[in-house]
Amino acid sequence: FARFLTAASRRYPSVHRWMIWGEPNRADRFLPNEANSPIGPRRYASLLDAAYAALKAVSSDNVVIGGDTFTGGEVKPKQFIEWMKLPSGQPPRLDWYGHNPYPFRFPDVRKQPIPGGWRDLSDLDTLTEEVDRAYRSRGEPPRLWLSEFTVQSDHTSRVFEAFVSQASQARWLTAGYEAAAEVPQVEGLGWFTLLDQAGGRLAAHWGLLTSDGHTKKPAFRAYREVSGP
Repeated sequence: FARFLTAASRRYPSVHRWMIWGEPNRADRFLPNEANSPIGPRRYASLLDAAYAALKAVSSDNVVIGGDTFTGGEVKPKQFIEWMKLPSGQPPRLDWYGHNPYPFRFPDVRKQPIPGGWRDLSDLDTLTEEVDRAYRSRGEPPRLWLSEFTVQSDHTSRVFEAFVSQASQARWLTAGYEAAAEVPQVEGLGWFTLLDQAGGRLAAHWGLLTSDGHTKKPAFRAYREVSGP
């Protein structure tokens, strides 16, 4: 994997932000992985540290984003951060900690954390504290790169059961960016995705535009307002 990243970084020298895997705390994304077990986080830690060394050797400008956890998963983010250790007991090297804080409640960082180690958009302050604690021995704590979140509209889908109206989707989007803005360590927050899925009642309507690519939903205007001109 480290050799692959060396080749990829040389092939694309203008790319300097590298996310190492996506949602490795889920067993359908990364193996070996077992529920409530350190086996996945520890295996991932070695992969991440090797990736860091490889990318930095190509260019010191490369920003290595590790963790990249999901709100839930077989290993919840709180436990994943605690168990993401090298054989030496140290956390793997990274520049920013990545997380996909998909919300299961209206975003507001004043809310109490979800029990059990889940970490959604309302838990960004708690997540920051947990990452800071894990990386205290390595000096300056990592910033947070929140790669993606979404809230689907209209109806349930094959991907998510929860949904809200199109008007509420826009309000959730705005609240999500407001929550991220309240946490100084957040480097960026991404929305997933531009277009709704096509395909009828079980398609995921998580976009800013309907699936025809032309009709703007209220979330489109909300996103334009939070992202600036």
